[in-house]
Amino acid sequence: MSTTAVQTDLERARRRVLTSGFMGSTVEFYDFILYATASAVVFNRLFFTNLDPALGTIASFATLAIGYLARPVGGVLFGHFGDRFGRKRMLIISLVVMGVASTLIGVLPTQTMVGALAPILLIVLRIVQGLSMAGEWGGATIMAMEHADERKRATASSVISAGAPMGSLLASGVLALFSMLPADQFLTWGWRVPFLLSAVMVAIALWIRTRVNESPLFLQAQAKAHDAASATPARPVRPARAVLKQWRSLVLTIVAGFGPHAHRTLMTAFLISVGIAGGVSRAEVLWVSAASGVLNILLMVPVGRLVDRIGRKRVMYAGLAAALVTAWPTFVLAASGNVWFVLIAFFVAGACGTSVLLPTLGTLIIEQFPTRTRYTGASVGYQIAASIGGGLAPVVAAAIMTTTDGDFLPLSLVVMATLALSWVAVVFLKERSRHSIAE
Repeated sequence: MSTTAVQTDLERARRRVLTSGFMGSTVEFYDFILYATASAVVFNRLFFTNLDPALGTIASFATLAIGYLARPVGGVLFGHFGDRFGRKRMLIISLVVMGVASTLIGVLPTQTMVGALAPILLIVLRIVQGLSMAGEWGGATIMAMEHADERKRATASSVISAGAPMGSLLASGVLALFSMLPADQFLTWGWRVPFLLSAVMVAIALWIRTRVNESPLFLQAQAKAHDAASATPARPVRPARAVLKQWRSLVLTIVAGFGPHAHRTLMTAFLISVGIAGGVSRAEVLWVSAASGVLNILLMVPVGRLVDRIGRKRVMYAGLAAALVTAWPTFVLAASGNVWFVLIAFFVAGACGTSVLLPTLGTLIIEQFPTRTRYTGASVGYQIAASIGGGLAPVVAAAIMTTTDGDFLPLSLVVMATLALSWVAVVFLKERSRHSIAE
């Protein structure tokens, strides 16, 4: 086969991997935004009807947090088997499980129908979502980076990350459409349809994913391990145990991700509830959220190219600084009751967090671990950060706002503190943009 033909096949394989990862990320964040938004405007009224509105909202956001708390367990499970038996298998499993859980949420009975069983079922499905989402992020981003040209790893990662605003855009748009229904119809059946539509997206993503090649770096590492074991028989590497020996990298990745995840969650789901509470209609806020998703999609890949050009840490510093400075003004604008100010708030929040911090963070974290433990190390570090920063942030925010009489300064100071802590951790992480990630 000629060199040109080989290069063409390689580029085709890379495009297929990027398309598969983008679709998986789209489904993941479509489901995340659906659940997060439903936590803000639906679940408190259907699954926690025995609580007063404030406590119902806190309980509803607590189910969102429970899914986040399941993610580190998912990171260990999917990471272990992904490092042992391959990335592709785990990605197919994570996608199917994620799709089934989200679809079942769309047919759940409410508390008025089955009593306490309703919130229990909601929590169980949310845990299943959390487990599978942990496997999706790590596997898809690692596959993209391990297939990519060494000089374009961040760009490849950014394509996968672009699925996040695309999923947010689709979820916000679909929810906005159904929010135009009369309130009683929306609460009766309108909110369910977007969850059921998740099954269609999963089917398309699964069709693409089954045609993806396994990671070449994983196959190389597996072949080396096999040759070494043939020469000197030894016990197989246990990825979780090996990652614990890299405890410094693991701790730093957790702390580095803490602030960006807290910021992202508060500037998506919680910001929607802030906008609605400020007096803008639910449909308008959801359309604004959808519009910010368009901006994030347009920014994501150019940011990835910039990260490849000037390095991961420089972009992280800039993103963390921008997110810190704009935290308080963003909340104030979102609560203003003016739809144009709300739009500005979502644009600023999305540009800092979704477009800059999270894709750059993912690339930086993945490059801290070698191939044989990369799926486990990156997934566990990233997902623990997501659990602490992203999972608890809405619950803490709701609790703070119930005691501050609408003053966003205390909440903003908490967000700023988490971002400053992440800045310190990034200082100690290694810049590997000019190094190979092959073993």
